[in-house]
Amino acid sequence: MPTGMASTSGYKGLLGKMKGTITIQDRRQDFEPRRSVRDKSYRKTDMIEEIMTAETIVFGCGNTLFGDDGFGPEVVQRLKRETPLPDGVAVEDVGTSIGDILFDLALSPEGPRSIWIVDAVRVQGRSPGEVFELEIEDIPQEKRADFSMHQFPAINLLRELRSQGGVEIRVLAVQSEELPSEVKPGLSGSVRAAVPEALSILRSRALSR
Repeated sequence: MPTGMASTSGYKGLLGKMKGTITIQDRRQDFEPRRSVRDKSYRKTDMIEEIMTAETIVFGCGNTLFGDDGFGPEVVQRLKRETPLPDGVAVEDVGTSIGDILFDLALSPEGPRSIWIVDAVRVQGRSPGEVFELEIEDIPQEKRADFSMHQFPAINLLRELRSQGGVEIRVLAVQSEELPSEVKPGLSGSVRAAVPEALSILRSRALSR
């Protein structure tokens, strides 16, 4: 989320003025000049269009370079690879960029019906590898305040989408075993073992609706 959005009142006022001004065509044009230079821009444009037109979106959040923080990307990559996706469902590994995407969705004239966010967290009373759902209000403080990664300062955007856009927000979390402070790719054993459970939940609750 842009740093200027930290103020909730200012943020809501800006959204109110800009609501409905972001369209798929706008986002296409953002990347059009780079298409002939980098094929990556094709994929980015396709992802934006898929997200902006979906009824149900599953976002895998996290940084695969930092241990269990790569849980979300691992889950959605396997979900896309192993599961036929119904029409109207978008499943994307957004890495650490969820704030930007949620901002686009909040400004879109038509939003999705539901958003699922898959991520690794650390909360009291949970065991490593335990999969559970979190309410937006229960997202750990360190996740809300971590501006250096993908982090839920975007929590205001989630609240806005829920309260103003009528979007159902679901956060599917795993209790991390290890979130290293330095680069260390790879999930811990307990969190890797939790991937099939997360996939089962998403298939039965997110993809079957």
